[in-house]
Amino acid sequence: MRKFKLIDELNNEFDLMRKDAFLSTPNGLGFSKNIDFFQVDDFFIETEKKINQATITGEIVFLNYEVYQEFFNFINKKTLKLGYKPLNDWYFADCEISKLEKSEIGYQSKRLICNIEIVKKTPFYLPVLEFFEEETFESTKRYNYTYPYFYQSATSGKIEINSQVDNSPTKMIINAPVLNPSWALEQNGKVLSRGKINVEVNAGRIIVDSNPLSLGICIADNTNKCVENIYKYSDFDTERFIYVPKGKSYLTFTHDGLSDLSVVVEVREHYDTI
Repeated sequence: MRKFKLIDELNNEFDLMRKDAFLSTPNGLGFSKNIDFFQVDDFFIETEKKINQATITGEIVFLNYEVYQEFFNFINKKTLKLGYKPLNDWYFADCEISKLEKSEIGYQSKRLICNIEIVKKTPFYLPVLEFFEEETFESTKRYNYTYPYFYQSATSGKIEINSQVDNSPTKMIINAPVLNPSWALEQNGKVLSRGKINVEVNAGRIIVDSNPLSLGICIADNTNKCVENIYKYSDFDTERFIYVPKGKSYLTFTHDGLSDLSVVVEVREHYDTI
């Protein structure tokens, strides 16, 4: 049976399969695209293709007004993700609640049935996590968890990434202490893009985020909250923001400091529909 839930920025969850707050008759889980063509005789050549923003609609069946208020308090003024489990895996999409209607408790149903509209801000992405903690590259410990990201980490050097889709945005977390870190993405022996930040950070971490919704480079605290924008210190002769191609690729990291370099890479694999 398919499952739904909402997650806020603190990873608190609201289960939309609850008996007292059930998401019923969801629609809009597929996708549509605008495709432009140029006609040449009886043939049509594709010139542009864009995916349309999707809105998921449905009804939430609340047991009473108190449960409705609990749900409203959860979604009010928060950054949300929609979790969707069609079969065995959870997928996520950043979203906004654009409509939540409120009716009266039905005489026959004895329930509060409210229309809801959930606007997706991203495609669904696969919630797979692989975490590598390495003391050296010759001695590797591997742990598997379930989170809405694909993670790999290493103390220094090269990280191997296997992506199932093309052009996946990344979030690179470079832990302090670090001095003038740089990185390069390569595939099949060819360097696809590079980046560098000319800065010294002795506490916290540097986050380089290529997600279009949170694009930027900053110093963050240990909770990954950005405390200083350092985009101006980046090397503008490089691409800086990394988008991972489909298949096997490698990210190489170096810095000018003497300490071991500690890096975590998050890759979001987006899908039009699931």
